[in-house]
Amino acid sequence: MKKLIFLYFLAQILLLACSIDERDPNKFGELLFENLVSRKTDDIKALYLNDDDKNRVTDTLLNHFFNVRLKDTFFIRMYNARQEEEIKEWYKVAIDKEITKKNVSFLRTELDSSTSSYNTPILNFKIYFLLNNKEHFFTAEDIDRMKDGWTIYGITPPTNASEEKKRLENQPYKPFGLWFTNCNWKYSNYALTTFSNFYVTLSNNTGHDFDYIKFRVSLKTNKNGYEETVFSKTLERREKIYDKDVVKFEIEELRGFYIGVNINNEKNFDWDSEILDAKPRPEIK
Repeated sequence: MKKLIFLYFLAQILLLACSIDERDPNKFGELLFENLVSRKTDDIKALYLNDDDKNRVTDTLLNHFFNVRLKDTFFIRMYNARQEEEIKEWYKVAIDKEITKKNVSFLRTELDSSTSSYNTPILNFKIYFLLNNKEHFFTAEDIDRMKDGWTIYGITPPTNASEEKKRLENQPYKPFGLWFTNCNWKYSNYALTTFSNFYVTLSNNTGHDFDYIKFRVSLKTNKNGYEETVFSKTLERREKIYDKDVVKFEIEELRGFYIGVNINNEKNFDWDSEILDAKPRPEIK
């Protein structure tokens, strides 16, 4: 009898020791990775955000998802179909890359951020692994923290990390949270249609530092309800811009610029400025 009790408790200890704590991002990433490599489709789907998670949610912003989207039958069909397609695509690329249990090993999970189609920030997990001694990764997109673990909203196919780095180096980077907030200008009372100086203010709330930005500044005049672009130029600036910095700098190209309307009245013209590129890109520092 004592032997049976001992064996029971030993089994429980081993079970706990072998179980995966999904609250740990690394353990969650490893679980998702192993399920994908092993093609455990049902276990993968269980890690997607679904109706069963409504009792685990800690983020009140998810209430809309549970109370509205998951009651929309059309959305549910589309959501389930997208899950199927994402998982099939992962399997397809895995076959092409000859990913098997024998030639891969999990490395780590990194927290990453990106911008949604609604221009809002989302958090992702980048899950890294070795394939034939070469570093690869895939992304668990739009992750959410629950009381006892994590859920995902999407996954991307596995990618060679060095190849992706080269690809990103040749692409412009427009980070969410790096934007121009306002402008101001100076003029002479004797020349109300000419800028003496023109300044823009840049705010960095990305969580990253930059030492180079490319941006465009445009001006449009408003005359009798008709808009006309009178200035549009792509510019570069090389200086350290730290996270949380608010930087004001002059657009020298607008020094002494004749705009043709009374700039004492700001309703006579509109301005616009957008980031076209920023370096270094966090993923390839």
